[in-house]
Amino acid sequence: MGAQASSLRPEVLSDLQDSTNFTADEIREYYKEFTKDCPHGHLTLTVDDFKAAYAHVFPQGDATVFAEHVFRTFDRGTNGRIDFRAFLQTLSTQLKGGFMEKLEWIFHLYDIDNTGYISREELLIMIEAIDQLNRGHVPTEERVSPRALVDYIMSRADNDHDNKLSKQEFISGALSSKTIQRMLVGTLAASSSPFAHRKKLAKH
Repeated sequence: MGAQASSLRPEVLSDLQDSTNFTADEIREYYKEFTKDCPHGHLTLTVDDFKAAYAHVFPQGDATVFAEHVFRTFDRGTNGRIDFRAFLQTLSTQLKGGFMEKLEWIFHLYDIDNTGYISREELLIMIEAIDQLNRGHVPTEERVSPRALVDYIMSRADNDHDNKLSKQEFISGALSSKTIQRMLVGTLAASSSPFAHRKKLAKH
């Protein structure tokens, strides 16, 4: 493995504190783990690194598609690699963002084509990806088919019946339905789990 920085410079640490909701101790710990997760000698993560991380947490499911879409939201520069800043800022939204900030991130995750709308097809792709991810974790009798869940969400949120959800429709639907809220909470938990579940972050 190539040389990697062992610690963050004070000015970088201060800047990351200003641009995220993490404490200095949390940032140092995430940086330490981030460097371990970079197997290429560069301080960046690739989509294959994401797939491996999710596969480790969800060994009984198929994490491939879900990991690809979550990676897309981290890869803000669309260059196929995620540096520590982009990683930390997105993780901050997932774990410590406000309610509306989290909803907007999920909307971006589901808006695969980045059109400003979530089509029925995009919604189905994401819900099927989550279903594949959770296979083996959710008992068969408790599973709801992806298409049935899509139909329910569209019936509750697609107010103008144009077969797509605007950001406002998406947010209003989430605010009005406990079922949609549970799905979105599950999306957030799954998306952050490879990077949050094994951290022993300082609490004081």
